Amino acid sequence: MLALHLISWGEMTLRNGQQAFEFLCKRFGQIIGGAGFGVFNGFCDAGVQRKIPVRVLGRSATGAGQVTGSFFNFGSFDRQGRALNLGQIAVLPEEVNPLIKILQSKGVLIASINDSFLSTTPTMLDVGVVQIENPLIFARHIADAFQTLSIETIPITQKKSALCDRYANLIGATSFGIINGFCVAGRFRNIPVEILGRSANGGNEVTSSFFDAGPIDNQGRSLNIGQIAVLPQEVDPFIQILKSVNIPVSTVDTPFIFAKPLIRLVRVEAVENPLVFARKIGIAFKRLLG
Repeated sequence: MLALHLISWGEMTLRNGQQAFEFLCKRFGQIIGGAGFGVFNGFCDAGVQRKIPVRVLGRSATGAGQVTGSFFNFGSFDRQGRALNLGQIAVLPEEVNPLIKILQSKGVLIASINDSFLSTTPTMLDVGVVQIENPLIFARHIADAFQTLSIETIPITQKKSALCDRYANLIGATSFGIINGFCVAGRFRNIPVEILGRSANGGNEVTSSFFDAGPIDNQGRSLNIGQIAVLPQEVDPFIQILKSVNIPVSTVDTPFIFAKPLIRLVRVEAVENPLVFARKIGIAFKRLLG
């Protein structure tokens, strides 16, 4: 009965369009213990925030989505109600093997294991996951893994901010406001990409770049971190561009090894005035993309 109920949601999404898709996205977020943020570019965005005290460059990064958040996309449905499900899960090193064992037992593919940011204390890793499945079944797999590992989450809070809007505008991105104490901005890039034979163009975890800016200190500085999606041939030129505007590069990784073409994530981190940082990132994007 459960399987039939889940499949019916996939069928409803195909038949009834955006409204059903939004409802399905919300339900996905509830199952994983987080939130479904909505449907963008044909993919549901959902996420959950972990309760872990973490520092990056000596500053608190607890609540920063790119450090302690786990995010998921699903889209590209077939007629059986199955979708391409993607995720990047934030874990501590000692949680990696148990997580992989649980997910692989449920048919979830492990797409990558990467450091998030080199200066993170304690070390945080991102585990990329992929499965073609009904999204609510996939969500239950994730929820079961979280429960087995006793992963504690915190509510996701969001509020508007004029300063955050300005930060995003300088980057050429969309402002999501202040989420769990961090200004969040995202910049979508239209790159035709497939994963496991399905279109992943529109999946934010694949083709989008995100930036978080933390609380500002009395010197006007904050922790600024970002992950920027580029093609493999763009990595070296882009790193040189970032160096030319004094943006430190943390790591370069491949979040989904099944992607065609491969997408690389260039991660950056700096403690400085957030608007100065955002202006530099905006310049770097213009130099890379023209």
